[in-house]
Amino acid sequence: MKIGAMILSFIGRAVRASDPAEGQRLLVDAVRSGAQSYPFDFVELDDDCRWLYPHLFNADLYRQLREASDELGLQWTVHLPIVGTDPCAPNEFIRRASVEAILESIEATRMLEPQLYVLHTFSDQAGRDERSPDPTVRQMWPLRREQAARSVETILREVDRERVCIENLPELAPEHSTALAREFGTALCLDVGHLLLFGGDLTQFLDANLAQLREIHLHDVVNTGERLVDHQPLGTGIVPTAELIQRFAPTDGYLTVEVSGWRAFQRSMTTLTDLGFLPPARPAGA
Repeated sequence: MKIGAMILSFIGRAVRASDPAEGQRLLVDAVRSGAQSYPFDFVELDDDCRWLYPHLFNADLYRQLREASDELGLQWTVHLPIVGTDPCAPNEFIRRASVEAILESIEATRMLEPQLYVLHTFSDQAGRDERSPDPTVRQMWPLRREQAARSVETILREVDRERVCIENLPELAPEHSTALAREFGTALCLDVGHLLLFGGDLTQFLDANLAQLREIHLHDVVNTGERLVDHQPLGTGIVPTAELIQRFAPTDGYLTVEVSGWRAFQRSMTTLTDLGFLPPARPAGA
């Protein structure tokens, strides 16, 4: 098992820099400093950032990140675009455009030589449709399932299926994502928070899918008493972090600490250290 971090853990001051070149330098330095402090193995790039922060995320930044990761011995994974995309859209124009955006992302990040690509094949709206009390709305679900399959089929013409990880979503029963992955022979990405928000059982999911699981998005989930809040720092909520990692550790999978911001990242890595999954942090530059 490899342990990694999200690029959003390091974005910090970089995204607020007025000068794009300075912002890129800050981001690359933050990744380098994080890797020198904590012995993680890879970084997951959220490629939506190219459109959310175009002044910062571009081919020049990806080149710099590749150079830094080569120096540090880091690998890369890529979270393919989800903002505004819908690979299961009933509207064929939207579905095709979503697939084009995903394929463009695969091409744009090729210089990083990603080990895995995380893919949302369904949308939260698809989940709401599938569980709607309105039978007219529920009738759209089979079409959405068919559209998702068409999208996956197209994507797999451009990337090896064992490198594609289909992720479960909070609004949709995880069985739909696992069934699609089995149909096409892809891997799975378990998002721990998404599963708990849906009401799923982590032990049951691991028992049923461990052989196909290549990546876990790990973060904590806080129960406020009124609702569950995911993507929180490890050690702050209800996720049985140690038990989950122990189950996943014997595999050759990728464990992504999916939190945003340096403080949340530090807290999470400290939790992994306290649990014995990482050695103690070392001062940057040591």
